[in-house]
This record gives sequence, C-alpha cells and structure tokens, in this order.
Amino acid sequence: MVRTALAAVAALLLVSPALYAQTDSSIAVGVALTFYDPANADASHPTGFGLVGRLRRGSGLGATIGMDWFTSDLRADVGGQSTPVGHLTIRPFMAGVSYIRQFHRYAVSTGIVGGWAFNSLSQSDAERASYGTRVGIPGASVSISNCLAVEPNVTFWYELGHHFATSASVAYMVARPTLTARGPGGSRTDKVNLDATVITFALVYGVF
Repeated sequence: MVRTALAAVAALLLVSPALYAQTDSSIAVGVALTFYDPANADASHPTGFGLVGRLRRGSGLGATIGMDWFTSDLRADVGGQSTPVGHLTIRPFMAGVSYIRQFHRYAVSTGIVGGWAFNSLSQSDAERASYGTRVGIPGASVSISNCLAVEPNVTFWYELGHHFATSASVAYMVARPTLTARGPGGSRTDKVNLDATVITFALVYGVF
C-alpha cells in the first residue's frame, strides 16, 4: 500500500505542467485520505479520513500546524510471544515552520512540526488479563503516557481549477510514549515505538 501511495506522489510530479510564478493567496478547506505505516512491526496499519485546511501563499517561509491523529491495534513481543496490548489512540498537536515554492498551478513545500501527543489505550478484559499475565503482573492495569511528537514533511499541491486543488504529502512522525503495567505484583515500563510514515492525499475547495 505504501509503495502504491509513493508511486502516486511521483506521478503527481511527472504530470505537472510548466511552472509560472504567482503570489496570490487563498484559504481552502477539504477532505483527506491518510495512510499510516508504523515502524513498529507489532502495530497495525490504519487508514484514516479527516479534514484539511490550506492557506495558499506566495513563496517563502511561513508557519504551519500538524494534527496527524490515528488509531492502531498494538501487540508486544513478551518473552518471544506476540501478545495483544490494546487499541491505541494518538492525538498529536504540532506547530512549526515550512518553506513553500509557489507557482502558477503548482506548489511544493517542506517543513517540520513538533509538539505534544495525547495518547490513550483501551483494552478488553481478555487483553488486560493476557498482557498482565505475560509480563508477570497478574491483574495489572495498563496505561500509556503522553509524549513529544516531531514530524518533518514534504507536500506537493496541484490546482485543478479556479476553486479546487489536490495534494499529496509524505511525512515521518516520531513518537515514543511509555507503556506502564502496574499491579499488586509490581510494575513494568516499556518504551513503545509509534514512529510512522504518514502519506496523505487531499482535495480542497477554496472558500476565500
């Protein structure tokens, strides 16, 4: 799936028309389809839909924000056995800077955002019991911490007409929260690798 998405990004570049300088600005909103490819082999590969906004501006440096929220089913290798942990929700709020090169119907931007990820873990009774037993703490409660999140990214925009524009972006989010199991028999903490390649396709409509 990731290879297909990357090929689509390359195709967007190849079919772009000749480039002409332009400094117009507009605000657009729309929808996005996002593919997540976690670096952690024990995490699932979710696909998400969401809202996206765009401030079209002239070439140069500017501010940007990022909220690449996603959910994932997590398993952990405990004693050589893959053990279900639960269902993770990752909600990063990030801000940073980007540099954009704006042309007539085409723009390329690169940037980096960073901030804080608010994470939560939900478990079924079976997952809680299984994980607690595997780590040697029967009846343990399991939680995941919030953490720092950093994401460099590259985005390609192509304007389809007077109001519509489409984009393809590739980013790599770094997030490493702590998983804690705590119970009558003691406690255990493990770092969880939630790093993920994030590939997004968007369609927006200019409202201003």
